[in-house]
Amino acid sequence: SDWSSDVCSSDLLPRASWVAQELLHTFQDYVSGVTLVPGGGGQFDMHFGEELLFSNKLAGRFPETRELRELLAARIDGAPRSRHAAEPVEAAD
Repeated sequence: SDWSSDVCSSDLLPRASWVAQELLHTFQDYVSGVTLVPGGGGQFDMHFGEELLFSNKLAGRFPETRELRELLAARIDGAPRSRHAAEPVEAAD
């Protein structure tokens, strides 16, 4: 299995590189590679194979690393599930 991130802004490339590093650390035993594709226009898309998992243009925000881990874990057989997935998010007072 492999995934790719289409990073269409030089402003997003350092952040996307960090996200890719974090995800590769988590899934290194379950994937064959990660590809960052630079471009223009402030776009960050993450694909698993041909499937679009996340787009900042569609979501209106940059993804949290935790949610990308959960999206990938759900698609990779035998991959570790996030230990935070079942924890409720507490509202700030």
